[in-house]
Amino acid sequence: MCTLYKLFGLARRGELPPEFDMWELHDEHGATLAHAAARNGKLPPDFDQWGIMDGEGWTVAHEAALRGFLPPDFDRWELKDFAEWSVRDVYDLWKKNADKMKGE
Repeated sequence: MCTLYKLFGLARRGELPPEFDMWELHDEHGATLAHAAARNGKLPPDFDQWGIMDGEGWTVAHEAALRGFLPPDFDRWELKDFAEWSVRDVYDLWKKNADKMKGE
């Protein structure tokens, strides 16, 4: 049997099995397995559950955008978090900061 703690480790490392589909599982703080994988750029190529929210209303897409891990064919730019930030807003902020850091 696999504990939630172990599942989070597998998600962070991109080691969940290809047929895994329980991305919305979360810890006591509302952090989901999908957010853990997105934070580390380890979502599977066919991932499509971008709207899963954590306990603070932050979607998986927002997490991936903040880290620069959105796939090239991403098309859910309109998703918003509880503060009304779109994925496009977050991505643009990440891009601006990434470009700024390259120039330093």
